[in-house]
Amino acid sequence: MASRGLLVLLVSAFLVANASASFGHSRSLKQEFPDPLVDPSQWRNFPWCRCDDDTVYNPNRLALQGIVGTNLVFNIILAAVPPPPFPTPKCYNADIGKIEWNVASGKKACAPKKATVLGQERTVTYEEYTNGRAILKISPLSISNAQVASLQPIPVFLQLVPGCDVFSLFDLGFIQYSLFNVKKDCCPVGIIPVIPPQNQSPPPPPPQNPPPPPPLSPPPPPPQSPPPPPGSPPPPPPPPPLSPPPPPQNPPPPPPVSPPPPPL
Repeated sequence: MASRGLLVLLVSAFLVANASASFGHSRSLKQEFPDPLVDPSQWRNFPWCRCDDDTVYNPNRLALQGIVGTNLVFNIILAAVPPPPFPTPKCYNADIGKIEWNVASGKKACAPKKATVLGQERTVTYEEYTNGRAILKISPLSISNAQVASLQPIPVFLQLVPGCDVFSLFDLGFIQYSLFNVKKDCCPVGIIPVIPPQNQSPPPPPPQNPPPPPPLSPPPPPPQSPPPPPGSPPPPPPPPPLSPPPPPQNPPPPPPVSPPPPPL
């Protein structure tokens, strides 16, 4: 009886170990997570592998620049982090060996296939997992912390697939990514909360000024008298203009007054 119980315990332990050790493409998981990531409290389940995802002491960050030409552009930048404790965490001043994004499943046709980082073309891989999610990843990379510090921002160009909406890959309402180190034991997770509007329509054209009114027509000429019938005497000439009245003349001066007679 005791041997049967021991056998059951051994079989159970074997099944649990195998269930928690692999996921999807034999990826070593931190924990089982069968549902899509829709709750912000579950962000830290990505990238679904056994690695240190703490961002407290890792300064590497990814920022979204937007669509530039035929590329979706991210920038690798550095963030301020506190001084590390002792012993130094493995993610402190880590290098970058791989970039992963948490994306929607069933979107392989629209997933970018090529990327350019530091002037070198890289292959972009799209992998689906049994939890209903997929990852988009660029690997391998070898970017040192000193390179990020001296060259930041370092652009990451994801070549767009013609006819596809690349933002349909990021269906969580935010962009979630992980920057692995070269050893792949450090995988800090970051969130870009704002996604540019999808299928943004161009702004309407500015209102046009109304056309100017048509020029005014000249006034019609004054009516003219009809010509006299043939054989009629010519019309009398117009009267001469009236002469102006003569200017008024001053009256003659009065005669001089005679002196009074002498007294008698």
